[in-house]
Amino acid sequence: MWKLVLAVAILQASSFCTGLLFPNSNNNNNNGVNSPTSSSWNPLSYQASPETAEYLDNTAVDSNDYYPNFEDTDGNNNYSILDFLRSKSAGTGHIEPDVQSSYYTLDPSLDMLVDWTLDYVDAIDLAGGMTRVSVGVEDMMAPEFVFCSPTIGPISKNDFIKLMSFYRYNGLDLASAIPDLTVSYEGWHQDPHDAWRIWTVARYSGTHTGTATLPGSGLTLTPSRDPSQRKKFVTGPELQSFLWTPSKKLLWQTVGYIGDQNTGSNQGHGSLYGLLVSMGLPPLYLETTEPLRNVQSWFSQFQQSETASKLRSSYSALPQWWHERKTLGRNLRR
Repeated sequence: MWKLVLAVAILQASSFCTGLLFPNSNNNNNNGVNSPTSSSWNPLSYQASPETAEYLDNTAVDSNDYYPNFEDTDGNNNYSILDFLRSKSAGTGHIEPDVQSSYYTLDPSLDMLVDWTLDYVDAIDLAGGMTRVSVGVEDMMAPEFVFCSPTIGPISKNDFIKLMSFYRYNGLDLASAIPDLTVSYEGWHQDPHDAWRIWTVARYSGTHTGTATLPGSGLTLTPSRDPSQRKKFVTGPELQSFLWTPSKKLLWQTVGYIGDQNTGSNQGHGSLYGLLVSMGLPPLYLETTEPLRNVQSWFSQFQQSETASKLRSSYSALPQWWHERKTLGRNLRR
């Protein structure tokens, strides 16, 4: 059996990777994906862990209390972000008084960062899941937003939105494939080296009831025809982080870093690929195509088409703070 799986993986590797990383920009087929107005559409929802639920029950937090003025004095948004990151004591949440910008000192607390992150998760919930980036989700991302995972990134805000849109309209719409998809968070903690960064452990759960197509590959994951055979899956622990600015804008998001590859339905794969494995994609397929996917992911940054998706942004598309992260003393390394 394993020989058959290996043969299928090798035969489809080239077309799958090429389609996913170098998609045909003229492909407008929605592959029957339900729209938000469809009666069967059900958005990704946030499910609080017992630890988080207890915190929310016992803490009256209003996110509107946390908005400082984080606007620029010269109209250049990069200037404000870089000043914030370059501040000698930014790692503790303080802004040096000689920084020439109009935001003020704010000491971020764990409660505040949890509240902001849950607001972001709620916005994703209302949009219909991670492959649907709504105006509300986009508004919470800083213009200099960067997304990273083991298989995607570093990718800029604009390229990230294009990539999620490409997935959605080419058959990989998670809200349709897993209508009851939920994500629970636990183990919240504030980065001891970066007061504006929060870490958490995420676990996804849901039932595969809709078709998912891997763009450009012709590979389709279909649920069991017998509803009684559709078992709910639960993925293993996945570490995620969120770096915020004082104006409640998400600057950096990381997902997909597995804490235990022997736990959960994802079998050691994180984020989107972990969900694909949970829907029935053989892990051997991903493992045998990984070298080719890594090479093609790196070259995808050089695509010139405005409509083509990228899994990695070009140097010029990434914000200045990302290029200076190793000299900012912000515990930002890649």
